[in-house]
Amino acid sequence: MQLLRKDRPLKPSWSLVRPSIILIRKNFWPVFYLSFLPGLIAVVGLVLASSEVQPQQTVIHVDGRMAIGLILALTGALWSAVTHPGFLILQIRATRGEHPEAMDCFRQGLRRLLPYIGMSILAGALTIMALIALIVPGLILIRGFYLAQYYIVDEEIGMVDALKKSFNDSKPNAGWIWGTIGVTVVFGALGSILGKLPVAGYLLSLLTGYVYVFAPAIRYAEVTRNLKVAAITD
Repeated sequence: MQLLRKDRPLKPSWSLVRPSIILIRKNFWPVFYLSFLPGLIAVVGLVLASSEVQPQQTVIHVDGRMAIGLILALTGALWSAVTHPGFLILQIRATRGEHPEAMDCFRQGLRRLLPYIGMSILAGALTIMALIALIVPGLILIRGFYLAQYYIVDEEIGMVDALKKSFNDSKPNAGWIWGTIGVTVVFGALGSILGKLPVAGYLLSLLTGYVYVFAPAIRYAEVTRNLKVAAITD
């Protein structure tokens, strides 16, 4: 299989860092409300809760500080889950040159929350089963389902159709998809290292994860744009 198609090439994966940062700067407050703030609340909660657990402790006693931490962590996690479809819509619209409002994206994404959750569960289950059975098919599904979250909120199709469309449309661009996944893993590893630093480590880790956050949406825009061009010229 040809990993890097020559007729309509995409941008190199590392070159997406700069446009991703630019899009964050242009859409700072929507990104803050739809993604960063709930993530920050979850991280603060986890820090508070874990700080009360001793390394050799076998019985965990939930005191006031740990209870507050668990509440914050749960609140942040639920907030992130509810707003994530809206955050995906924000990414898509921002890559198209728009300047969307956080509440507009949230309302639009809320209509796709249940299909998004169903698609995520289905994609996760299929990928895990494939990885358990044979590693290679699992890796193929990771690449194939990479853009499915954007299809389900942008085109408002069913979860199975979103997975199929993502799998088929990403196949001719597999090399660039894998490149984007690879760069994401690099930033994730860097964030994990920074997270071990005292005091500011958790915040630095969270910030590192946002450097490349718009890259998948840029890939989605490139893939769908190429399909439109192909439909016209082929």
